[in-house]
Amino acid sequence: GIIGVEGKQAARASDYAIGQFQFLKRLLFIHGRESYRKNSFIVCYNFYKNFLFVIPQFILGFDSLFGGQTIYDPWIYQLYNIVFAAFPIIWFGVYDKQVSGDKLISNPKYYTQGIVGKLFGSRRFWKWIFYGTVQALVLYVFSFRVGLDPYNIRGDVQDLKLSGTICYSFVVVIVNVKVFQTTSTHSVISILLVTLSVLLYYAFVAVMSLFPSFYNYGNFMEMITSLPYFLKL
Repeated sequence: GIIGVEGKQAARASDYAIGQFQFLKRLLFIHGRESYRKNSFIVCYNFYKNFLFVIPQFILGFDSLFGGQTIYDPWIYQLYNIVFAAFPIIWFGVYDKQVSGDKLISNPKYYTQGIVGKLFGSRRFWKWIFYGTVQALVLYVFSFRVGLDPYNIRGDVQDLKLSGTICYSFVVVIVNVKVFQTTSTHSVISILLVTLSVLLYYAFVAVMSLFPSFYNYGNFMEMITSLPYFLKL
């Protein structure tokens, strides 16, 4: 709604209101354009990151004859979307700016991508899904088919729990790096959020690996002391 000489009836009935017609230009051509760009990415990205997370579990079902075995620690399974892959994308959605407002208004080419459906559409959406699925297949091969070492310090082969921990770490790193690559306006906070999101995962695994009651018991040191792990990462 717009507050004008006609009164405030439209403003009272609206969800958002502006005080003058001249504000409409910036609302549409700057905030509107950036909102469309960021929301288009966020929608596709959220599907992508969850495909990347669950497809390895789905593939394991075929390998295990659908026995119901999980590959991720149940204690941190739910932390993926609320801790390890949450804060960088929130920062992107609120604060990222591709170019300055004056440059957007003065150059019509920045609006072409919305008109031609380059940022969002069924084709764009399914490209993200395909991208996430292919990446998940590669992660599964590197995590479950290509071990860290033939045998660990105890003489055991790489087990399912360690493979799941490795796969989870790959997923967390990839989805956070993806946001970092897409962000146009970097700051100390944006870099810190990406770094902390990744480090928090390793911190959780490090603590849990100290207690035999957890799924990740003993996995942390075995993972980070292996050179092949870092080569694959």
